[in-house]
Amino acid sequence: ADRLCRSILAHPKVQILGLQTCCNEGATFGYSMLKTLVSSPARKLNLRGNHIRTNGCSILPDYIASNPPLEVLALDHNHFVDDDLQKISMALKTNDRLKELNLKRND
Repeated sequence: ADRLCRSILAHPKVQILGLQTCCNEGATFGYSMLKTLVSSPARKLNLRGNHIRTNGCSILPDYIASNPPLEVLALDHNHFVDDDLQKISMALKTNDRLKELNLKRND
């Protein structure tokens, strides 16, 4: 995961980043990897099916609230709970760039 993160940051012109189903059920989608991915300059970020759990971390809502250049964010088929989704919905109030957000099939 660390190598992948370093590679992404080394290529700041990446516009579309698709990492769907990269982590299996037993793996955890690490905090540092998630933090790196949301700080990438990508306009489309697909993290579908990675068994992401926030465990109370607010990195995704904070990122969305910062109004990054991101236009499409796919977070479906993960493990976000009601509290996560509430934080994300609050973050959307300050974001005018995100055009598509997919959150279906979460816990």
